Amino acid sequence: MSSNPNANPDAGNGLNPPGNIDSRPDGTDAVDSVDRSDSSDLKPKHKLADDEARRSFGLVLADEESEFAHVREPLDPDETVPLFIMGTGLSMPYQPPEQTNLITTRVTTSFDQDCLMRAYVDEQLQSTVYIDGGGWQDVQIAELAELDEVVSDLDGDHTLSWIIENTSSEPLYGSTQIRTLEQGVDE
Repeated sequence: MSSNPNANPDAGNGLNPPGNIDSRPDGTDAVDSVDRSDSSDLKPKHKLADDEARRSFGLVLADEESEFAHVREPLDPDETVPLFIMGTGLSMPYQPPEQTNLITTRVTTSFDQDCLMRAYVDEQLQSTVYIDGGGWQDVQIAELAELDEVVSDLDGDHTLSWIIENTSSEPLYGSTQIRTLEQGVDE
């Protein structure tokens, strides 16, 4: 077990094996590798119900050229860019089908500078998340948990956008991916 008083209390349970955890000078832990992770919410596509589909939105900001539309040049200070609908080459907004709820299941980010992620529903700001640069974050909750929590009906007329804004004074490099589950609902 780490001698760090801020160490993860779950260290040694198989999620963070004690030999892989090194304390940093600021009192946080660095994990070299993980032999398994909590993927209890993950169902392979072939095991999704008939009224379910997986939908991902993403963005990569890098100097490298790519055939993928979601890979873009670094974002200049004060610039914004929407996420892309993965597998389509189209940038957001996204309009879920009628009677379909969009449920956020995972958000992964890794940016070298501080930035904002804003969620818009029907072009109206729904939430803002501040992302600390210089690290990797993977969470199973997000600023928009379910579309039907913020709209009165799922009539197929609503749009959703996530936008990244560079709030630093340097170009922004990094990536984010938001994984969602589309689930049909009864009328």
